Amino acid sequence: MGPKVHSLGQPAVGNDWSWVGPSDRPFKVDAIRAVFTTSATVANRVPHLQIVSRNGEILVDNPVAVNTAAGLSVRLVGAAGEPWFNNFDGNQQVVIPTMWLPPASIVRTLTTALAAGDQWSAVVVTYTIHRD
Repeated sequence: MGPKVHSLGQPAVGNDWSWVGPSDRPFKVDAIRAVFTTSATVANRVPHLQIVSRNGEILVDNPVAVNTAAGLSVRLVGAAGEPWFNNFDGNQQVVIPTMWLPPASIVRTLTTALAAGDQWSAVVVTYTIHRD
């Protein structure tokens, strides 16, 4: 089985996003792409990529490398095994572990200081299902 792509719709304003992986087989996340736009109010935001087991155990909690200030849009991108970076041109890389995740694990953001007017774009998650 090759990589699969899942597109999430845009979450409601002021909310983070989440995606539940396949419920019947282990999987790994290959890449993530989204745009995060902060409102003009409040202080810096720090998006975290979290992976949580279906039992609620936090398996991964990776923040971005640089805070996102008010009134900005940044592209949050991640590819398995790539390091953190911020090229100061609107791209922020988030680390995605190269590990097989338990079935039905949740991939999500948890943004420190998320404001009511902040907005995530639609999100694209690329993943691979484990072959038994």
